[in-house]
Amino acid sequence: MSTRPTFTYEETDFISQDILVEITPHFLRERDQLVTAEYGPFRPNVPVVVPLWVALALKQSGSCTIELDDWFKLENILATQEREKTDAKQLQILPRCYVEQARTVSKYWLEDMPQQSGMASSLDILSLRKQKLRQSFRKLEQKLEDIDGLGFLSLQPEISNLELTLIRCFSCASMEMSTAMFSNWSLRVIQNCNSLFPSSKTPIPCSEKM
Repeated sequence: MSTRPTFTYEETDFISQDILVEITPHFLRERDQLVTAEYGPFRPNVPVVVPLWVALALKQSGSCTIELDDWFKLENILATQEREKTDAKQLQILPRCYVEQARTVSKYWLEDMPQQSGMASSLDILSLRKQKLRQSFRKLEQKLEDIDGLGFLSLQPEISNLELTLIRCFSCASMEMSTAMFSNWSLRVIQNCNSLFPSSKTPIPCSEKM
């Protein structure tokens, strides 16, 4: 079994480019037929929804302004950060690609974010969530059947794509270690059985059979 993550960061970043975002075009054009769907029409100052990769291409050519999700508002980021700190038993609900979105914002259209200090807070949120996941795995390791509170299952519905890759890597490594330990244990049992009950071709006397 491979311990390779489900996706690398580059792959999760690529997947996140398909999320839909709202833009305000600075040009006039009818609908564009792409491979997966049709988008438009594009009217100046009229918001329209397009995939993130389309928005980035238009943004880099100066053809649009990207409207950030409400989650990227500073007050919402700070509120989420505070809830992550105070609620030790649950991850907060965030976009599945919030890590990739935050990095894309900082890389491509940071000037569209009126309060840039929120970027540092979003990275703090990631650190808090990774700490919760580590605590959950420690508890799961200590007592496998105890999955309440910080248990592994209670955290799953709110885990982001990037966090899932960390979980799979840990889980596969643990499985490989458990398999190796079981194999070694089985080998010792077989060796002990062979020493206790050695095979013999000498017939057992009839008196002993009685």
